[in-house]
Amino acid sequence: MKIIGILFLFIFLVSLQVVDAQDILFSSEKTEYYFNIGEEAIIPIEINNTYGKQISGILQYTMTQQINQGNVQFSNSNTEAKSLVLNEESQKITLDLGTSDNPSDLIMNLNFNYNENGDRTVPLGPIIIHFVSDDSQKNNQQNKLQSSSQPNTQSQQQDFFSQQEQQMQQRLDELLANPEDFFSQQEQQMQQRLDELLANQQNPLQNQQQRLQNNQLSQDSNALKQQIQKQLQQDEQIKKEFEKKVLSNDDFRNRHQYLLKNGYNVTNGSFNPISNDTGSFDIRYNNTNGKWATLQGNMKDGTITDLKQQTQEQQEKLLEKLKQNKQFQQFHNQLVTEGFSQNDVNFRSNENETDIRLQYENQKHDNATITANFENDEIKNVTLEDNSSNTYDLILLLISVIVIVSAISIYFVIKKFKKKTFTVINDSSPIPKLKSYEYLTESKKLISQAQQYHDKGEYKEAFGIAGKAIRLFLSYDAGFKRETTSEELIRLIQKHNYPIETIRECLKIIDLVEFAKSNTTPDDFKKIISLFNKLSNKQNINKT
Repeated sequence: MKIIGILFLFIFLVSLQVVDAQDILFSSEKTEYYFNIGEEAIIPIEINNTYGKQISGILQYTMTQQINQGNVQFSNSNTEAKSLVLNEESQKITLDLGTSDNPSDLIMNLNFNYNENGDRTVPLGPIIIHFVSDDSQKNNQQNKLQSSSQPNTQSQQQDFFSQQEQQMQQRLDELLANPEDFFSQQEQQMQQRLDELLANQQNPLQNQQQRLQNNQLSQDSNALKQQIQKQLQQDEQIKKEFEKKVLSNDDFRNRHQYLLKNGYNVTNGSFNPISNDTGSFDIRYNNTNGKWATLQGNMKDGTITDLKQQTQEQQEKLLEKLKQNKQFQQFHNQLVTEGFSQNDVNFRSNENETDIRLQYENQKHDNATITANFENDEIKNVTLEDNSSNTYDLILLLISVIVIVSAISIYFVIKKFKKKTFTVINDSSPIPKLKSYEYLTESKKLISQAQQYHDKGEYKEAFGIAGKAIRLFLSYDAGFKRETTSEELIRLIQKHNYPIETIRECLKIIDLVEFAKSNTTPDDFKKIISLFNKLSNKQNINKT
């Protein structure tokens, strides 16, 4: 009996060790990263999953930025969240934190929340990103940062979100109750801060010349103070009026109240006005189970358009329904057999339609995408876009066959009607043959045409021509000088020093607009124009 008891105890202890061995580890090569001004800040994060299966969760990262301009210091904090599916083995993800035009510091804290035998979280941070103006200011020491998963109790969730929840909830409540007085305290604090920064401290022992210099500095400081104060007041007034219009909208209020009644609390939000009645907004929520929800939309001339309400629970239900679809299972199994593994999933909603794009990659860095279209939560279409080398060779073979058959057909048609003269106009060639020094001029002409179409309200044409300009520029700048699809273009420029994620996002917007799957916004077009200007300016710098 004793031997049996010891045996059972041994088995129990081994099972506990197996359970304890299941873990997720996040790590960063450094605790501090240095980048030059204008350089893209790319932060690699290594992930080790020992569960032996895919784990789905939410990656949340809070970024706080400090910017110093003269005697004035600005601080900005923002929290973002996205779905993340971890592979069954080790993997690496990269976070693109953008660029900075001024010396600044960015502090980032990560949290990966998932549910496996209870709610768990993997915290990582703080990671400090420095934007510097000189390479001598860099101090790239290798101080590795690691963190493993731990139970995500209600108190821990409250510690992570409590400050932002309270601030954002109080902001919304006060704006809904009495929006006119909401900014008074902030204006007083801003005034006090400016007074402290620009205070003129005189030294009674200074000579007359020093006093004159200090008087001039004091006058300049006062002028700067008044200029900054006036601009801040104007910006705050515009933002105040914009927020008031959004929060007083009946549709927004109804959806906001619906989320609150269903256990969601506001975690953060952003209002991005272009004017007092035009701009965009993004409000984010979390419930006690760690599930997120968002309210996003645009306002134009006081009318809310494209109001989207999304929840993690809705997305998980759609994803689970997709996994039960036979067509999806066929595509997924085909990719797995060919050595692909899933590395990302993206959702895009428009009224009653939702597109789910599952990204796959193999060891050769070939990409493939399974796209599912839902209408009223029902699957309408599932397609596979495989950009691997085998598929690419097959496409080339099919194109060659089509060209040969077409050539033979044209030969017989011409032979039959040789007495007639035909003029074939080919204006469908997206990428013209140009000399190396002409492509920048031609792509700028296309951008100018796109801007003219956009000003006329012909948005589909504007986005199409803008996309053609970007593809023309990258095709010649990267050296392959031929027409490609958006996915193939991304794959071909991977090894070049381009802002890959920004290019991917802009091309995705262009494709969706061209195929009438998404409405346009002024911000979308501005983002595309900004990308082209950034690429062309970089090319000019490299030439000088």
